[in-house]
Parts: sequence; structure tokens; C-alpha cells
Amino acid sequence: SMESEPGGALERQLNAVRGIGELLASSIGLESLFNRIMPQVSVLMGAELSTLYLYDESTNEIWSQALEGDVHKEIRLPVGSGIAGWAAEHRTLVNIADAYEDNRFNPSFDKKSGFQTRAVAATPLKTRDGRLLGVLQVINNKRGGPFFEEDIALLETIASQVCHAIENVTLSQQIIDQNVELKKARARAEQRSNDLDLLYQLEQGTAGATTVDELVETFLNQT
Repeated sequence: SMESEPGGALERQLNAVRGIGELLASSIGLESLFNRIMPQVSVLMGAELSTLYLYDESTNEIWSQALEGDVHKEIRLPVGSGIAGWAAEHRTLVNIADAYEDNRFNPSFDKKSGFQTRAVAATPLKTRDGRLLGVLQVINNKRGGPFFEEDIALLETIASQVCHAIENVTLSQQIIDQNVELKKARARAEQRSNDLDLLYQLEQGTAGATTVDELVETFLNQT
């Protein structure tokens, strides 16, 4: 089996790093993280399902985006809720062979979808200084049984790449937002400058007027 072949495991990790690195380099924005990267994580991990949760500090929730048909549906969980929520709260990796034997598991998704969750591995996504960014979760090892040590090493490798991607996405989103604000501020400044120019011209033009008619004519010409 693959888990007993260190060479095979290492090759698998290197290929994963390369594959995801290439995808991340060509991806911009959160949409591509959810819709392009996550399916690739499932393939690399040999998992039936993989989910990226992002941490929302303002509400102390983790949230994800799922595509149902053509509609993006947002999923939100309080930190501490479910296995992914536990991983977020404790900033600790979780690896369980059977979700139904674990009291942290919330089976509502299975009940709604008919999906059967078995093995679950979830790892918190953290910055170098320990700030929580989210959780990366994989469900059901396609090779059967739990996620092995080799799988977890691979998950951690992918998680560190996804961390960089989230930071870059957040940064690029901030830059986009700042550019929009900058354009608005620039437009306001230009408007103000134009207003001041016009006032100056009016002042200069009307200063030489000696009658009301001249004043009105100058004013109309200027405006």
C-alpha cells in the first residue's frame, strides 16, 4: 500500500505541491479558491469531498461556499460547531476514522443530502503568527479506512499553500477595495479643484464689472 512506501508518499506530496502551486499562480480571488482549487484538493487527497472554510472574525464563524447548480450557497458554522468548527476553536488538527462515533460530528448535512460521512480530517489554517484564517477539511478516504499518516502530511502541505493563497487573495481584495476608494477620492478632489477654479474665474471676471448687466453677462459666460 502507498502509506508504506516513503518514496511514493514523497512523490505524491511533491506532485501535489506542484499541481496546486500552478493552480494558485493562475487563480485570482476567492471564487477560484472555492471552485478551482478545492476540487483539486479532493483529487490529490484521494478524498470524496474537500471543503475550505474561511474564518469570519467579526461573527466568530467559519464559512464556506458551495455550488448548487448555478447558485453559490454560503454555509456558516459557529466556531466550535461540528468537526471543522472544533478544529477552528482549538486550532488543532482532527483525524477521525468514523464520524458517527465522534460526538463533535453534526450529521445534518448527511441527513439532507443522503451522503455518508465516514473518515474526516480537518486542519486549521493559520498565519505564521498564529492568526486563524480558516479550516481545510477532507471527507472519506477513497482508498478505504481512515486518512493515514501520509495523507495527513499531504493535507498539512496543501494547507500551508492554501494559507498563502488566502493571505494573497485577502491582500489583493484589499488592494482592489483601496483602488476603488482611491478613485472615488481622486474624483472628489478633481471636482473640488474644478469648483475652486470656477469660483476663481468668476471672481476675476466679475471684479471688472461696473453694472449689473455686465456682472450677469460675465457670470453667464463663465458658467
